[in-house]
Amino acid sequence: MKKYVKQRDEYRCGPIALLNALIWAGQDVSYEKDIDRLTEKCHCSRLKGTYHINFYKALRQVGKKVFDVNLIWNPSIKLVDQHLQSGGSIIINYQWQAPHQDLLHYASLVDITETGKTISVVNAFVRGPALYKIRRHTFIHKFRCRGDHEYSGWFLTKKD
Repeated sequence: MKKYVKQRDEYRCGPIALLNALIWAGQDVSYEKDIDRLTEKCHCSRLKGTYHINFYKALRQVGKKVFDVNLIWNPSIKLVDQHLQSGGSIIINYQWQAPHQDLLHYASLVDITETGKTISVVNAFVRGPALYKIRRHTFIHKFRCRGDHEYSGWFLTKKD
């Protein structure tokens, strides 16, 4: 089983999602060795985190030899299921609520059970392990669109 990495501060969810995408693709990377380089590639800052466009550019550049990237706004649950069942991974950017603020967060969907009832999510929660197995129902209600905000998914497919 792959050893995914959890976010260790309050602002680098983008670089962590990029690091975990490389781990998912089978690359030899680690937090200690690669987080500073990936933080720089994402133009991630302590005050503003990682902007969408900077993340997309960094993901395509760093992953160009190991996976293809397709950005989809508000993907349907059916599309998410199909992509995960075909062996792909998805980095999602979604709104979550902390006390007195709404924040955007990057997390990774890396697997789905054969029955489609459970999805493996990396770096979705502040506490606990890096990898969580959540019910599909939970994903639909907690990780998708909230209010006026859309969520996006970078659909990753490994290159041969």
